[in-house]
Amino acid sequence: MKLMQSNLDVNPAFEKWRSSTGREKEWSLQELIPKMERFATAICWQRIPDHTDDFGALVNGIVWRVIKKAESFKSKSRFSTWFYKIAVNECNDYLRNYKERYETSLEEEMPTASQGVDARIDLIDLLSRLEGKDHLLFRMVAEGEDWKTIGEKLGISGDSVQRKWRRLKRRLRDAV
Repeated sequence: MKLMQSNLDVNPAFEKWRSSTGREKEWSLQELIPKMERFATAICWQRIPDHTDDFGALVNGIVWRVIKKAESFKSKSRFSTWFYKIAVNECNDYLRNYKERYETSLEEEMPTASQGVDARIDLIDLLSRLEGKDHLLFRMVAEGEDWKTIGEKLGISGDSVQRKWRRLKRRLRDAV
């Protein structure tokens, strides 16, 4: 996905907002905000495609942070570059926090020994029902093959393999 498509270009709207005064500044901000939301959403899709449920809050946080800091923008680079950097940092913070929350919740929900045995039996049953590319993907990952090699064997890109793997792990985790 190419981010700098015309409908995602926030630079003209920002320059209009920056150069306006009074009532005109409010109107141009009303024009700028939807463009920033679309741009932030595109960045989120690019950085964290497996977390679409949280995009609304994340996009709002990115736009809020950019508006809050917009007066300090020094024009040493394009506004979209500056915006992109803020958005990527917010996505990285989100992922870091998500990982901490997820790891903490796993530690709190450790199964008892009997629950662990039941879960392993369920997982073995579930793995035995995997078919086609899912079965092949699971086997190749278990054997330690890298994403690029797996992608070549499945006829997809390494990034697509990683996405498929995350989805498969989520399906397996939800099923147990």
